[in-house]
Amino acid sequence: MSRESSTVRKLARNTGWLLLQAAGSKLLSFALNIIVVRYLGTAGYGELSFAMAFAGFFTILGDFGLSTYAIKEVSAEKTAAPEIFGRGLAINIFFSAFIALLLLGAGAAAGIGGRALLCIFLIGVSYLLHQTGAFLAGYFRAHEKMSLMFATESLYRLVLLLFCWCCVLLRLGLPEMASAYMAASAVYLAVVLLLVARTLRLRPAAGLRDYAGMLRDSAPYGLSSAALIVYYNADIVMLSFFKGAGAVGVYSAAYNLYLSLGVVTSIYMGAAFPVLARLFKSSPEGIRTAYRKSLKFLLIIAVPVSFGAVLLSSEIMTFLYGREFSPAAAPFAILASVTPFFYLNAFFGHFFAAAGKIRDSFVLFCAACLLNVGLNLLLIPRYGYIGAAVSTVVSETLYFALAAVYFSRTEYHFMPWGLIARLLFFSAVMTAVLRMFSGAGVFVLAGAGALMYALMVLLGGVLDREDVALIKEAFRP
Repeated sequence: MSRESSTVRKLARNTGWLLLQAAGSKLLSFALNIIVVRYLGTAGYGELSFAMAFAGFFTILGDFGLSTYAIKEVSAEKTAAPEIFGRGLAINIFFSAFIALLLLGAGAAAGIGGRALLCIFLIGVSYLLHQTGAFLAGYFRAHEKMSLMFATESLYRLVLLLFCWCCVLLRLGLPEMASAYMAASAVYLAVVLLLVARTLRLRPAAGLRDYAGMLRDSAPYGLSSAALIVYYNADIVMLSFFKGAGAVGVYSAAYNLYLSLGVVTSIYMGAAFPVLARLFKSSPEGIRTAYRKSLKFLLIIAVPVSFGAVLLSSEIMTFLYGREFSPAAAPFAILASVTPFFYLNAFFGHFFAAAGKIRDSFVLFCAACLLNVGLNLLLIPRYGYIGAAVSTVVSETLYFALAAVYFSRTEYHFMPWGLIARLLFFSAVMTAVLRMFSGAGVFVLAGAGALMYALMVLLGGVLDREDVALIKEAFRP
């Protein structure tokens, strides 16, 4: 077996294991979202979503790209872990204390007070605590110890679910719910710190020059993360100011469910990033193979998910959140229509980072982000959450187009147009058949659609022998 084939098989094995391990964590997160949304209603969930979006603008600066930088560097050079994670932890602690105070000042300056400001502060502290824990958990990811990484994240989701469920049972208010988020993040940080301390002796730097150098190297990743936060949160903040908490609640329910469709790509990239970072330094042929296979498998999953989500948008929203959130079906269907772009854009972003081309990615993403903010300002005052959804769709499409053109001019110019045409045809057939049985229920239709699509993929010659071998490798015990 060639070195390139062995590496890709390892990537497949890691991804399959993570898919099984992460299922519990994602299920807990999904259950939490349903409980919180149903309990708070459109207005209450809108207030919570606004607090999360507003806090997110500031708390992302606490990490400043250190997590991505540390994982990339330690994946390639394991002996650098004590210094990199030691310095990064010290920076995280200092920045978190500063940002917590900054968050209070910014909220007050924006005219936010009372319960809303308290919720923003509590959610902000929750983000900062979890962010610090996630930075340290990057040590597990850099060493491909995915069991520890996802065990700690699953623990966090379970604790958060229990704390929020207690808030529901006791009929507590929004500040108490925000406190539950903060407490769960504190537990997560404590557990991760304890596990890391057992295997790694952190060595913070003594001089400011070392910290400045690390911040300089991580800055491109930090700026990209900041642009990402603006991209994902600007619409919610604008909706709050222009249309109120009710509109934010409806849109947030749709938007968070849309983000949940990306569970496959988030799991895949969690396994792939350390491998890609190493391949760029050791195996040019291996990275090209990983690029081609990644695009192929992500498209095979993303295209039918998009068709199915659009078809069942009304049934899904009513089933999950109740009739109060039935208006969220329209923005969800609009967002779900670009699920393939969502999947591929996530892959392109990680591929840029693994290749050390984060500045190029930042330029492309800034173009999409500026378009997103501009369209939101133009469309939200008149069209509300429909305008916000359309802005996201156009922005996702722009980033995909820019990234596709960029890679077409490099050695990674593979874009499987023939495969895409077949997948679109299979998905259209699946949708047409499901429409004839529209009253059968969400679970029945989703299961039947998945089975029908899988058969068409298997019988339609989409998978070659190497693909089948990789799939078997992914689910090997």
